[in-house]
Order: sequence, then structure tokens, then C-alpha cells
Amino acid sequence: MALLLIGLFLLASKGFGQTSPDLNSKALTILQENCGGCHGGPDPYSFDVRDPASLLAARVIQSGNASGSELIRRLEAGIMPLGGYKGQRGAKLPAEDIQILRQWIDAGGPESARLPRSVQRQFISESQVLAAIIRDLASAPEADRPYLRYYSLANLWNSVDVEESELELYRMALSKLVNHLSWEKEITQPRQLGFENTVLRIDLRNYRWTAETWREIIATYPYGLERSDLLENIHRVQALSGVSLPYIRVDWFIANASTPPLYHTILQLPGTLDELETLLEVHATFDVEQNLARRFGLRNSGVSRNNRAMERHSTVYGAYWKSFDFAGNNPGQNIFRNPLDLRADGGEIIFNLPNGLQAYFIADRQGKRIDAAPVNIVRDRTNPDDPVVRTGRSCIGCHVRGMNVFRDEISGTLRARPQALFNLDRAEALYPGQQELDRLLELDNTRFSRALGRTGSRTPGGTDDEPISHLARKYESTLTVSQAAADLFIENPKELEKLIEQSTPLQIQGFDQLLGPKGGIKRDSWEQGFGLVARELGIGEFFSPTPRRQDILVTVPQ
Repeated sequence: MALLLIGLFLLASKGFGQTSPDLNSKALTILQENCGGCHGGPDPYSFDVRDPASLLAARVIQSGNASGSELIRRLEAGIMPLGGYKGQRGAKLPAEDIQILRQWIDAGGPESARLPRSVQRQFISESQVLAAIIRDLASAPEADRPYLRYYSLANLWNSVDVEESELELYRMALSKLVNHLSWEKEITQPRQLGFENTVLRIDLRNYRWTAETWREIIATYPYGLERSDLLENIHRVQALSGVSLPYIRVDWFIANASTPPLYHTILQLPGTLDELETLLEVHATFDVEQNLARRFGLRNSGVSRNNRAMERHSTVYGAYWKSFDFAGNNPGQNIFRNPLDLRADGGEIIFNLPNGLQAYFIADRQGKRIDAAPVNIVRDRTNPDDPVVRTGRSCIGCHVRGMNVFRDEISGTLRARPQALFNLDRAEALYPGQQELDRLLELDNTRFSRALGRTGSRTPGGTDDEPISHLARKYESTLTVSQAAADLFIENPKELEKLIEQSTPLQIQGFDQLLGPKGGIKRDSWEQGFGLVARELGIGEFFSPTPRRQDILVTVPQ
């Protein structure tokens, strides 16, 4: 969250005036980074760390008395942050950070302060977005136009809730995600267009997507509107490109294409583990029998609740890692008792795409593809609010550097054991130990790191910094009226509030929850009612999600 905290904080009261701007900035940055997930955003729990006055109102700090403040007590006891520092269970906030918070509170702390908008940006209209797309299509070779598709950042640019630096994070996340969904060898970054690069273009062929892939993407897109005053531009885009929907939003795509069903659809992942291994030319049984596979075992991992085995195979694209996950540690599921006969309850698969990035697959005990893993077997410890491991985003958010480094805990037991219930010689050949594990992890992570760099995305410092996961969670949080207005290309949020106040049908449907100083609405409610809001406000008609016009005539060959 550090990218959101730019600039100094306003000296808004005598209490704030006793504290240096630098100390305020450091203290509030620490709070936002470590507490903002639950106590921040448009729908915070109990208090909002972006508004330090709310900490006083909630009585979690006592101005001038750090030792008597509940916030300090909980931090020093390790009760908070929830789930541990940076998702590491049992880890406390660093002592130096707690000391900064102590100094801040003892110095008086802010009685009232909010993070100011660092830049007032010029409003972008939808006509500007369409004009940029038309110019690009008109300048492109006619043979290329059916393959060109567009994304927009305009709703984020227009929102006062999005900082300047965060816009670049969206661009990075989009580039990273489309290449995580690609079967092409080359990494291709979206091309930036339009006013302040708020329009981004991709070519379907660069990711081995088809027109049908795009139709699947837009089939569930909830924000497409045909504005009566923009029909000429909309029809011009349709005539040039053959698609019904001129563009889709970056934030929606990041949140939805990173999880099933779109994640599976875009990557065209098969329905079973056997089919996936056939696709990747992995001969798992043969590799194990011939000691070509490499296995490693551990009692606990970052996601598995029980003991776990990891198996690596080489593929035509790099590496294929398969986990053996268990619902318990009973004798039939104890890999330390028998590391050869693995009767797993499911598994997670990580494999290299042709471009060097990773793709992900979760299978049940029968080897059938599933969207999410059972929480009694594995958990997403980077997201305490929603610990379900879902294919795609959960894995991308966890494996920020490629394969996570871990210690093999089984090879040492094999070499020290005089006899066993299994063939010890075969097990020792299959489980080569830590040195081989380190070599393979370095090999695979170097491949991933080079590919990630070509997307234009930096290597995250940790799971909290991974852009796709971070921005998707932000998208799924409660919307403010400012965000809702930006979604509708309404420049002044007060206008949207007034329109809702004057609309009985919208009030009946619950959209009056956007009104008031702390107004907001849940994302799914907003998506489901977006078309209704647009029609009621006279903004436009909702695009049909089914293919129509020239869209049904354009096909892209495999």
C-alpha cells in the first residue's frame, strides 16, 4: 500500500501540529500498510486508518499516551496485524515500526487528518476514450483490425479514490495478467494510447486468444453501455473492428480474468489432470518409475494444513510442479511413513507457460479440475478475509517470485532409517534432498524472473505488493459514491447523489445506500444493478452480452 501514500499530511489541528510531518507520514504509512486491509477503504471495520481521528473515536489510541493505547498493546502482544506481519502467522510488527507509532502517539498524534488527493486530474469523457480507439483502429492495417481489443483506465483516472501512482500499478497488473494467460512464446505488453495513456490495446494473436475467447470475456461484462449521444462513435468502432463492445475496464478484467471461470476459459485448460499432463507432454508415471521425477517432502507448507509432497517434472516449456495434499496425517496419508505410495486428497499444479511465466491448476482426488481447493486441506494465508485458494489469483498472489523456497524434510529421514515399510533405495533415488531442490528452485525462479521483467512489472517485495491480487481485492471491496460516479462518467459525485435522491425506483432497489458521508455499496450489488442505474438516469442502454452485429461474423483462426 505504500504506493498510495504520497505527500505530506495536512496540519489540521493543534494535536497534529505538535507532530512533525515526517513522523506523521511514517506512522500513517505503517498503519495503512499493515491495518488497511480490515481498517481501511470505503467500508472499514471499527475505524479507518486513513482517518486517524477515527482511531481516537474508537478509543484504540490515547493521544499523548502510547503505553495506555489499545493499539500499542495489541501490536506488542502480536494480536495484530491479523494473520501476522505480512501474512506470516505469529510474526509481530517490527519493533522499529512499533517504536515509530509510540513516538507518534506520545507526540500528540493527529486530532484530525486525512490523506489529501495529491493531484487534481482533468476529467476524461467516454467520447475521448472512443476517439482514441477510433484513431488507433483507423491507423492500423485493415487486416489487423479484427484482432485488436481495448481496455480503459478512464473510470480509475476520474475517481478521487485512486492515486496517480496507483494508475501505473493497474497498467503493470494488466500486462502481467494477459501474459499469465498466454500460450505464446513472446511476452507482449499492452500498447498505451489516448489521453494520459488511459487506453490500452492488445492484439489477440500475441496471446493466442481468438475472437471466441474475447466473446467469452465480454459475455459477463456488466459495464457496457450504449449512450445515445455516443452511438456514432460506437458504431464507428464496430465498423472498423467488427466487435460489439468497444472496450472493457482494466479493473474489472484484473479481478475477473484472474479467477475461474474466465481464468480456465482464457487459458483453455482441460478438465482433468491427465489431460493437462498430456498437453504439457509430462509422463508422470514413467518419470517416477525411471527416477526422472524429483520429489520433496515437508511437514508444513505456506498453504497446506498437513504434511505435503512436491513432485517436479521437466516439460517442453520448463517445469511442472505437482503437490500431493492431504486432509490429515493418518497412517495412510503420512508421507514420512510411506513416501512412495501417495494417496492424496487433491493437488495444486504449477507449470511454466511458453513465455516463462507460470500457470496454475487445482485437482481433486480423482484428478478432476476444480475452481478452488477445500479449506480443510489448503488455505490462502495471504488473504485472511477470504482464505479459499482459487486457481489463478491466489497462486499468482502467493508465488510472487515463481516457486516459493522451502526446506525438504524427508530425505534426511530416509538416509537415517535402517529399515522401512517401502523400498528405501527407490525412495532415496526419488527424493534427492535439499541441494538438488535448491538447484531446481534457482533454475525455475530465474526463468520466471526474466519473464516477469519483460512484462514491465517489478518483482514484488512480498505478497502484499503483488499487483494483480492487491488490485483485485480492491475492486471487490465496497464502492464509494465517487467511484460509482466515475463508473458512469459522471464528473461530480454530487450529481449522482442528486439523481438517486430524485429516483424512487433506485431507492426501492437499495441504491440510496450510496447517499450520505459514509455511503457505499457492495461490488456485486453495483454490478447487478449497473444497467438499471444507467437506464433510470437516462445515461444509456446496456449492451447485450450475447454476440451480435459484426461480432458474430468475425473469427480469428487458430
